Amino acid sequence: MIKLLEEKNEVYHEWYWTKSEDKTNKEYKKFGYLRIFKELNIFIGIGIYIDDYEKKLKEEILEYIPKIKFGKNGFIFVLNNQGTFLSYPKKNRIGVNVIANKDANGKLFMKEMIEKAKNPSGFTEYVTPPTAVNKNLRKITYSKGYKDWNWVLASGFLIKDLEDKIKEKQELLEIRNNEYKKLVFLNILFIAGTLFLISFLVSKKIEKQFFIYKKKIIEETNKNIEKDRILAQQSKMASLGEMLGNIAHQWRQPLSGISTSSSGLALKIEMGVLEEKDIKESNDTIIELTNYLSKTLDNFTSFFKPEKEKKSFFLKKSIENSLYIANTELKKNNIEIVKDIIDLEIYAYENDMMQILLNLINNAKDALILNKKEGQKYIFINIHKKENTIYIEIKDNGNGIDEKIIDRIFEPYFTTKHTFNGTGIGLYMVKQILNRYMNSDISVINKTFEYNGQKHTGASFTIKLNMERP
Repeated sequence: MIKLLEEKNEVYHEWYWTKSEDKTNKEYKKFGYLRIFKELNIFIGIGIYIDDYEKKLKEEILEYIPKIKFGKNGFIFVLNNQGTFLSYPKKNRIGVNVIANKDANGKLFMKEMIEKAKNPSGFTEYVTPPTAVNKNLRKITYSKGYKDWNWVLASGFLIKDLEDKIKEKQELLEIRNNEYKKLVFLNILFIAGTLFLISFLVSKKIEKQFFIYKKKIIEETNKNIEKDRILAQQSKMASLGEMLGNIAHQWRQPLSGISTSSSGLALKIEMGVLEEKDIKESNDTIIELTNYLSKTLDNFTSFFKPEKEKKSFFLKKSIENSLYIANTELKKNNIEIVKDIIDLEIYAYENDMMQILLNLINNAKDALILNKKEGQKYIFINIHKKENTIYIEIKDNGNGIDEKIIDRIFEPYFTTKHTFNGTGIGLYMVKQILNRYMNSDISVINKTFEYNGQKHTGASFTIKLNMERP
């Protein structure tokens, strides 16, 4: 002790010492507290025998445990590992050994209870022996061992009490559940009413905004329709000048032939050498040339003639008519047409289709005039069918469209090297007619291809035409 107190002023310490009442001089373990007073050069200590303290503690615990109650009939009891009661609510049971007790079914339930407590705990189910109050009631007891003291603490409950408690809780829960349902129902009614009011007010506001937006949409739609109508009219009027030029080119040679035949007849009459065969030949020539002029006029007239209804017609005829109108300019600029066409019957607006085809042919022609500096100029027209879709490809070898603007060439008022004044209804209107009136579409890419052993590059327009039935 002195050695310990040299290091610290106070310590807790264990040691062995004899008891005055024990004449055998046997030493017992003690536990104590020591404190040094250096000024007085003394230390004071106090200690207790551990077995005395443990004995007193056990007595106090065994006296206290029977006072613990829970539920209606719940209590705790203590017995040792040999099955003798150390604590029980009924004092006359203390000291009684019950390890051989059996339940109503002959089960050594107390022995099982002690064995499970050594594990160090467990539940034991058994049937209580019949008494004046209870008859063969099922019971569950939990037991837990305390090895150092050779104790088993246990507490049990009747399953009937548990079932009654569960039933009581169920009834209480059902009452609370019904009250909660009523509360929830009232809350739902309140929320539903609030939401209905909010939705009504919001819907009114949305309806008001919707009518404002609808009015704006109608106004903008009407503006767009008017804009498209003006654009189409402007485009057609612009193309009219080119068409008149084409008519002049087409008529110039026939009119010259008619003039020559008439002048020849007049000259022969004046010279007195006119014969009947001369009259017949000149008359036949004039009739043939007049018919040619009439046919030319019909083709140009039908191009501008508005159509109200769709009809069935052959694509090949539309292409030939479009090429006939553009023929003079194509020949003048030495442009060769290469066709790979299967003759297909479609149901659509024939004049609109002619306008679309002529516009694409004229665009290809203008690209060749502008960009093709040397070599043969070609326009390729290809038609093929896949399932219920007709593909019309019109391409040239005019070196293609600038990739920076190729995605914008179908926009209104957008001009490229493929669109000039007098090229028909314009690419924007081509796309509009195909989208709105024919349920079809058009696209463009730059394409490199081979023809007659040479490589060519140009713009390739593809119409994807959905076939309709009358």
